[in-house]
Amino acid sequence: MHSSSLLRVLASVGMLVTFLLPAVSAEASAPLRHPRRSHHISQVVGRYAGNATVVSWDVVNEVFDDNGGMRTSFWYNTLGQSFIADAFRAARAADSDARLCINDYNVEGVNAKSTAMYNLVSSLRQQGVPVDCVGFQGHLAIQYGFPNDIQQNMQRFADLGVQVRVTELDVRMQMPRDSSKDATQATYYRNVVNACNAVAACAGVTIWGFTDKYSWVPDTFAGQGAALIYDESYQRKPSYTAVHDALAGGTTTDPTPPTTPGTPAAGNLTSDSASLTWTASTDSGGSGLAGYNVYREQGTTDPQLGQSTTNSINLTGLSPSTQYQVYVRARDGAGNLSANSPPVTFTTVAGPGGGGGCTAAATVQTQWNSGYVVQPVTVTNSGTSAITGWTVTFTLPAGHTLTGSWNAAVTVSGQSVTARNAGYNGTLAGGGSTSFGFQGSRPNGGTQTPSGYTCA
Repeated sequence: MHSSSLLRVLASVGMLVTFLLPAVSAEASAPLRHPRRSHHISQVVGRYAGNATVVSWDVVNEVFDDNGGMRTSFWYNTLGQSFIADAFRAARAADSDARLCINDYNVEGVNAKSTAMYNLVSSLRQQGVPVDCVGFQGHLAIQYGFPNDIQQNMQRFADLGVQVRVTELDVRMQMPRDSSKDATQATYYRNVVNACNAVAACAGVTIWGFTDKYSWVPDTFAGQGAALIYDESYQRKPSYTAVHDALAGGTTTDPTPPTTPGTPAAGNLTSDSASLTWTASTDSGGSGLAGYNVYREQGTTDPQLGQSTTNSINLTGLSPSTQYQVYVRARDGAGNLSANSPPVTFTTVAGPGGGGGCTAAATVQTQWNSGYVVQPVTVTNSGTSAITGWTVTFTLPAGHTLTGSWNAAVTVSGQSVTARNAGYNGTLAGGGSTSFGFQGSRPNGGTQTPSGYTCA
């Protein structure tokens, strides 16, 4: 836990100042068979049992590493994983009414860590252990991208029969702060509240602090800050408006769309990718420029090829030897879209076999200061005949290492990575696809991720 100053945002009724619900963390807990643990839980939880003010307890906190393994602690090293179930049983014995929760960070999206949490909660509930709710801390950063599957992740936990909550939300940025970063931050805050609103079992969102003046972020992440919805002078930021409007069900006081982006310019063409740049838009409606949507012109229905928070994008997953006509629309923090930019036309180069072969498109699912999860890396047979095997290559930035992978046989030579199909996913019919994923580490504070995905 990083702060005692919290702002709770309830998805249906607005914002209320509240207190931090007392927590019995993994680092300060022991099973029922351990006298100190039993005494600690019975004394702390029992003291407030029956008090309507305390509606839930954070019983077990931050027990997983980012790769999904159990985090080292005194209690885990001494007593094993069973201390978790025993802590919940002890808390229930001390308080029969309050909800009992497990809480962690970097579990907002679907990744190795959140899946480990999901499997644990599922197993505990099957054993009759009283786990009532799951907390997603939500310490996000605009330079690492937004976990777009946060609603999906919330829903899969809700389907286990537990309540879900965002417990420590803040959205930091690399300093200095500017209007573009503010707009991206506002979009992140809006997306989180919207995700909670969309999941019936989501009880609320707690913003981890009130003003940037007293945020924990600058002392923890060098060169980063401005993570909250009020600035250091206690003035409302675009993120405040974003949260307000999301709680209001999308109602906004900004009806003005951004200006139209400039004509895109295409470059760096490969068989499955292309880079685009364009003149940036501006926004005068008050909610701030949030980013851009990129579409392919296809007549009555134009599919969206990608999104970007800046005036450039690298499109991946394209088909070889194919002509694309593409245009861009800017979007603001209120969801308004600009008019279409003038289009650009380009043709991807031929792939293996003159337009056959396969393509690889990667999605960075989640990131943190020292690592990331890339999933899915989608492998698509771009030809009409079946293939019986595939090989994807990509490059790790300097200082990065691969720490795990799944659904592929992976080898590393220097910074070059080769991923070959597993025995069960090598055969792809024409147009068919499969996927794999991996996790990497990088120097602390880095923002780069792997690039140069090719398939053969």
